Amino acid sequence: MSGTFSGIQTLQFTPDNKKAYAYSGEISVSTEKTLLEFQPNSEYLNCLIEVGAGSRTDDDYKVRFYLDNEVVFLKYMNNTYDPLTGITAFIIPPFSTFKLTLQNQSTATANTWSANVTAKVGMAPRVGNLVE
Repeated sequence: MSGTFSGIQTLQFTPDNKKAYAYSGEISVSTEKTLLEFQPNSEYLNCLIEVGAGSRTDDDYKVRFYLDNEVVFLKYMNNTYDPLTGITAFIIPPFSTFKLTLQNQSTATANTWSANVTAKVGMAPRVGNLVE
């Protein structure tokens, strides 16, 4: 809730609380590794999530999104056919723990990756506010 950047691996909000963002920083990935993990409070986060490669030595990778330790999204990136980056639209519900992991599927070679989340913040409607 401040306009000051608080560092990587943290969910941060703009001063008006209308947007949120998180950055993983550069992370070396071989086995399954967490790039981002956070939990919103009472807010819905309408996100765009981007995963990008700094290097990729002809290896295939698997991206997983977890909500409360359940895999809810899985993408296999084939080095031959898929681009090095991808953007996915995703909604994170209030009070849910979100985790984004990446895993090298080809070798144990470690390559550098990063991820970021940018989101519009929405509040859950209060009971009684619905127009019929």
